[in-house]
Amino acid sequence: MLKYRTRLKVGVFLGLILLSGSLSFASQPVPEKRPVRFGAWVTYWDFAAGVEAVIQNPSVFKDVYFFSTVLAPDGKPIMYNPDLPYASVVATLKGEGIRTWLTVVNDVVKPNRRNSKLKDPDLIHSILQDDKRRALHRQALIRLTLQYGFDGIDVDYENLHAKDKEIYTQFIRELNDDVKQHGLKLSVTVQPKDREKKSRGPGATDWQALCNYTDQVQIMLYNLHNCKTGPGPMATIPWMNSIMNFGLTRCSIDKLVPVLKVSGMRWSENRCEGLQYKNIIPLLTAHTEIVQRTSEETPYLKYIENGNNYTIYYEDTKSLLEKIIALRALGYHRITFWSLGRHDFSLHKALRNQ
Repeated sequence: MLKYRTRLKVGVFLGLILLSGSLSFASQPVPEKRPVRFGAWVTYWDFAAGVEAVIQNPSVFKDVYFFSTVLAPDGKPIMYNPDLPYASVVATLKGEGIRTWLTVVNDVVKPNRRNSKLKDPDLIHSILQDDKRRALHRQALIRLTLQYGFDGIDVDYENLHAKDKEIYTQFIRELNDDVKQHGLKLSVTVQPKDREKKSRGPGATDWQALCNYTDQVQIMLYNLHNCKTGPGPMATIPWMNSIMNFGLTRCSIDKLVPVLKVSGMRWSENRCEGLQYKNIIPLLTAHTEIVQRTSEETPYLKYIENGNNYTIYYEDTKSLLEKIIALRALGYHRITFWSLGRHDFSLHKALRNQ
């Protein structure tokens, strides 16, 4: 009888442990299996190729961001190439049920298009600190968006001073109030971080506040390796996961949109440069036998040409699908690509199955 009671107590104890464990697991959010909504940028320099990729695949790309708007030296938002048929293309895409966005970037461009300054934080600082200039800036963005028929605005101001964090948040809050009055949407694109930082760029964005004041926050998951770091993948899955998991401590998953880069980079002893996939194809043909892949399926090759050593890391359909699978495992169901026209065109067919 004593042994029976002992066994009974042990069984009850184990049962309570299992029950508590099941309750604990049940309380954890389970990533919902949802179809992925893909978006992509169309740039002014790859406009024709980008638009063609979207029009040929209207069921794949449901958000299209037109990287179209830069800043004049006085801070006024302007279309870099106003001769491109933005209005007609936007109307066509909207007819296919595709949402269209005007992306504005803090590249300062002079009228002659020479001596441009990329990602200028000082001009943005001067605009943000002046109530009147900030209001005029917002109004100009609204006018351009309405003029060309876009559904929303995507603000891609990079390398901002960390000291502008609060006033940048205020600007986004004010812009959100403006766009809502016109039935528009607001997106903000931010540089990656896996913790709070005080550095220029990542330190200037309060993800939690931005999520509160926008329809979405897009996080750039690339340039882990660049001209400063030396050769390596544009992104690794552990690095991506650390950034997107940090995002979840600041925002709901429905507000966060990871961004994947579709092209690659080539490093040599004296320089590095970005490469489109179409520019990599001839190199792959010439050096097929030395193409390798990382454990995460990122392709790379090293070769010698004219006495110079070269290393290329790039993305193709196989490597991008690995990243998509990893993001889906975290529960993300929206993904944006930077940028169309620079990618492996076999990606379209693969995305239809996601």
